[in-house]
Amino acid sequence: MNHLTLLISWGKWLSHQPNQANLHQKVNQQIRVLVNQIDENSSAFLELSPEPSIHARLNFANNLSQIPDEQLKLVAIRYAKLALKMAETINSIRWLSYSFGTLGKLSTQTEQKQAYFKKALGFAQSIRASDIAYQWQQQLGLIYQKQGKTELAIQNYNAAIANMTQVRDSFLSSNRDLQFSFQEEMEPAYRNYMRLLLASPSPDLKKVIQINQGLQIARLENFLRCGKLDIVALNQLQNLKNVPSVINIIDLEDTIEIIVQSPDGLLHHHSVDSKLVRFQVNQLLEALQSEKFININESAITHYSQKIYESLITPIKTYIPSSGTLVFTLDKSFQSLPMGLLYDGKDYLIEHYSIAGTVGSRVRQPRILHENQMVALIAGLSKISPSYIDKNAPKNMGNLPPSKQELENVKNKLNRQ
Repeated sequence: MNHLTLLISWGKWLSHQPNQANLHQKVNQQIRVLVNQIDENSSAFLELSPEPSIHARLNFANNLSQIPDEQLKLVAIRYAKLALKMAETINSIRWLSYSFGTLGKLSTQTEQKQAYFKKALGFAQSIRASDIAYQWQQQLGLIYQKQGKTELAIQNYNAAIANMTQVRDSFLSSNRDLQFSFQEEMEPAYRNYMRLLLASPSPDLKKVIQINQGLQIARLENFLRCGKLDIVALNQLQNLKNVPSVINIIDLEDTIEIIVQSPDGLLHHHSVDSKLVRFQVNQLLEALQSEKFININESAITHYSQKIYESLITPIKTYIPSSGTLVFTLDKSFQSLPMGLLYDGKDYLIEHYSIAGTVGSRVRQPRILHENQMVALIAGLSKISPSYIDKNAPKNMGNLPPSKQELENVKNKLNRQ
């Protein structure tokens, strides 16, 4: 069973890799062999005690559902029903919920899916199992969203995210090494919820920012595996001279949503077709991250950065001041993009603004640096050195005479503190 799970995961990965068709085909053949072996030896499930037997059957059913074959889907339904029958025999509420939920995922008829998920959710809620409930609330939210039942979809997405947060908090506080399956289990609910809210004639932009903020914090905590981050709202920071503009850039696959919170607190929204932006972002990142970056002509950079500027910044220009601080909340591939490099045809964004990045309108609590902590190691190269002729060094590097003055400026600044 574990071997099958690994092969299916590997097969999914290979399906997105170029020039791996032969290996992908071999993996698929191994998957078929394993599926047949398990099904032909199904009597082995009866040798397990009831709960492990239910778990194994549902695991097998879920694995089968990921293989594009209608016949195997029927086999998966058969195993899920056997698991349900055993769960009823031992009267296990948790396994009844899991069994009905699995049948809901396997069903192709909307009404039947909905009925299964409702039963699964009812059992989970009866024992206050938030770690199970959020899965079925998310599924019901998606069904209601497709049916155009906006209020019911919102209720279920809201409840799903609340339960997810509770589960994550519990996991993070008890075991920081326990990685919650965020990408597959949680992220779709956040993004579908934001799509639903933004589809309204009068979208609740504050709620969208809140949901996006929760998504970005959860992604960051999962990536860092650091437990709960100590973050505070920008408006709670003391001695903040000027209120910055906060620009939220949210990637919802088909569209890129830009929500601006201007210094006066008002919210403004603009939506862009992702096709107009994604290609430009990918090309700019490819140029910036190229090993031959030193030889790239500046116009190759400004061409793409100006296109991105025109799509993301120009439509919201009237809502932000002409100078000051811009705080960006960036989503997905935009997180690798140096926003100060965006170009308006004359100047870069960094020439008019201080640029900061954070998760929503929240930041890490600043720490006060006392004078005795202001210690720095300052170094630079203003003349040709042996490192310039190293075989791994970029070619055609010249002197950097201004770096000597820059180092003096930093040194003087530290001495004045």
